Amino acid sequence: MKLTQNDKNSFSVLFGNINTYLEIKDITSISNELKQVIKDEHDLITTNSVKQMIVLYIAILPIFASLFGYNAVNNPITKILDNHLQIDFNTDLSRYYQKANEYLETADSQARQEFMEELFNDLINFAFPKQSKQMGVVYTPIEIVDFIINSVKDVLQKEFGRSLSDENVEIIDPFTGTGVFITRLLQSGLIQDIERKASEIHANEIDLFSYFIASLNINSVTEILPDIRLADTFKDYEPNIVY
Repeated sequence: MKLTQNDKNSFSVLFGNINTYLEIKDITSISNELKQVIKDEHDLITTNSVKQMIVLYIAILPIFASLFGYNAVNNPITKILDNHLQIDFNTDLSRYYQKANEYLETADSQARQEFMEELFNDLINFAFPKQSKQMGVVYTPIEIVDFIINSVKDVLQKEFGRSLSDENVEIIDPFTGTGVFITRLLQSGLIQDIERKASEIHANEIDLFSYFIASLNINSVTEILPDIRLADTFKDYEPNIVY
């Protein structure tokens, strides 16, 4: 479901209205509460990153449950946002939201991931083009994601005689984005015991909104969350480099 030009125009108006609304909001208070539930090792929870997350969160709210399931409302980040925000904005997007909800009701796991990837790619690039270009926001097609996962499985077996499910085989997605690689891995059936393996699956993400979505996305397929961190992977492994 690609956004039409009318959809984009309506989202543009919505983004403007939300930004105007945020001018009178206490973003510092929201930021401080987020830091209570997110380990922010590299000072990535900033006024700007929180504003961007709020703008995009409000934009997807009418399809939020369809995307991530009704349990997503119990996510601690979701609760903080809902407690602080007026989330009822009049838009011309009701037809789009209705079609999206109907589509997601019957979409299989691959189609749902494709829908989410395309939507967030469009919204982030459309709402924050400068930041998107600066951060290099690019989403990988699901077919490529699945190909890479299966290629890693084959190489691991051929070269080391191990499987992705084996103990002490650590899995890391250093730039997880919306968590599609980890989500598709968990949906693939290649991990035999997710509960046991969860502590050996790691994902880092530098963007606050993407981190939030990755947590929800992965949690939609397993209640046992892997190690998902709001973190700059480069600073993890090159701590003495100043950017």
